[in-house]
Amino acid sequence: MSAPILSICIPTYNRASYLHDALESIARELTDKHLAEQVEVIVSDNASTDDTETITRSFASKIRHLAYYKNEANVGFDYNVDNAVRRANGTYCWYLGDDDLIRNGALAYMLAQCAKNTYAIISTTSQEITDRDPKVFLQKVTYTDADMSISNDPNESYALNYYPSALSLLAFRRDAWLNAADIQNHTPGWYYFETILRLAIATTDPTLHIKKPMVLTGQDCRWADNGQGLQIFIDCNVFLRKMIGWGYNQTRTKQELAGNTRKFPRVLLQAKARDLPLTKKNFALMRSYTKHIPWHLRMIGNILFYIPNTFIALARDIKKSII
Repeated sequence: MSAPILSICIPTYNRASYLHDALESIARELTDKHLAEQVEVIVSDNASTDDTETITRSFASKIRHLAYYKNEANVGFDYNVDNAVRRANGTYCWYLGDDDLIRNGALAYMLAQCAKNTYAIISTTSQEITDRDPKVFLQKVTYTDADMSISNDPNESYALNYYPSALSLLAFRRDAWLNAADIQNHTPGWYYFETILRLAIATTDPTLHIKKPMVLTGQDCRWADNGQGLQIFIDCNVFLRKMIGWGYNQTRTKQELAGNTRKFPRVLLQAKARDLPLTKKNFALMRSYTKHIPWHLRMIGNILFYIPNTFIALARDIKKSII
């Protein structure tokens, strides 16, 4: 096999049933032999204990260039993403979350754009999966140049959300990604996105944004269990501050940080509704963020933190039932 044009990189952990649907969404377009020769699929298994390996290997006859790797131990999300991209052989890579699906018709169009070898980054948008009815997966979608926007300015691209933070909405030239990657100094949980932002500011090649959704997002929110959304929110603000040092517009970045400050009480409520443990460690985590924000928001945070999670979850459920 000559080097593929596109490697679809799937980091996964204990979501075999979702992974099956993700792989099926790829396989249905690879019945075209021309596409099948130019697409590689990399599954990086983060030491799953379910049927991930069995499910993956069951697609060997449907996906000609399918590679499965299993880590000996769970190395965490960031290092698993890094493993997937480094094991790939394509000129371009496309991150794909294990609970997401590629829309029928999107893979061929993505491959055609990658074959031009013009863009440093190719991004797209998503549509939420409301049910997992196979009819939704099979619906054919047509893409045209009218769905495309091109930008040569990374600050403009960031402002226009051409660098979406959702994993499955980003494809990129692999060699440029490897040059930008800094796994030793990444912000936890954000390595995949930080590398895209570092790549974008370093390259002179344009970004292509495909406005019509190419991905169906699975919305499996286990990442938010035990209130982990609070940690993710705080770490997001850490890498936003890094962006100024990388060369992004300082005024715009500071405005985004200020906007996040106003969102903090809501983020904390959402974390508590997802069972954020009432521990000294989590209180210290919250204080590491609130020491940088206005005193009244700091006070609100202190009060909200000690409200029992059950009360907040109950209030959320009542609000949902009313709406």
